[in-house]
Amino acid sequence: MASRGPGWNNATTATPSPVKHVSLDQAHTCAALESGAVKCWGDAEYGAIGSGDNDDLGNQPGEMPPPDVNLGGSVVALAVGQLFNCALMQNNAVRCWGYNTHGSLGYGHTNHIGDEPGEMPPPFLF
Repeated sequence: MASRGPGWNNATTATPSPVKHVSLDQAHTCAALESGAVKCWGDAEYGAIGSGDNDDLGNQPGEMPPPDVNLGGSVVALAVGQLFNCALMQNNAVRCWGYNTHGSLGYGHTNHIGDEPGEMPPPFLF
């Protein structure tokens, strides 16, 4: 267990995998870990955090660290947009999830992905 130190009320948490990259928009944040996993928290509307529901994560005690986002493999790079995300997978495929009203995920439809059970991992885009 590692102490977060001053400013974190001396809370303790399990030592996580080293973070490779953090990306955020105005309402949610995602971290790509060295292990290839992704963790997202914040506003879950439209499936932005890929949790299979619209329940915000990280705004209540005990919710952090968040669970891994089910992407079906290891992530090499991650991009976060306004309530949507895209991940470059280790096999060079791309998976996107979250807000899709304007087709921002690129799947040829306007259904949000990640806000309902069974939608994750999202389909491969490329």
